[in-house]
Amino acid sequence: MTKQWFALLTLTTMVCLVVGCQIPRLKQLEQENNELRTAMKEKEELLAQSQAGTEKQTETISACRQKIVTQQKQIDDLEMIKFELNKQLELCQVQLKNQNQESERLSESVENYRKQIRKLNDQLETARQTVASLQNQLKGLTTDKTMPSGTTTQPADK
Repeated sequence: MTKQWFALLTLTTMVCLVVGCQIPRLKQLEQENNELRTAMKEKEELLAQSQAGTEKQTETISACRQKIVTQQKQIDDLEMIKFELNKQLELCQVQLKNQNQESERLSESVENYRKQIRKLNDQLETARQTVASLQNQLKGLTTDKTMPSGTTTQPADK
């Protein structure tokens, strides 16, 4: 039994020595474990904050995309209005061109009428001068001739 006892004692001593030698290492591992747990908690908090930020950023991006869609629709609507206004402008320009051409024709007609009126005024003045000259001649003829009753001849009615 002493051999067994001695073997047990030796085994116990060896276990104690092994365990005793490992106690500082065990404490070191526990400290590292605690540090890792603390670091892990910090990382989890950062991850949660990041996810919250990501969710907010996702919402912001979604809102921004919605605004882009709305603005693009407004741009499309404005482009359509611009297209319609350009068509109306072209029609107005054609009408204006036609009116300008008509105005030019009317101006030419007015100028032609003015020329004709000037010509007629000249002819009228010439005719008046001729009538005045003829009346003067007629007066001269009628004053030279006296009637037997002593009256002069009257010019014929026009």
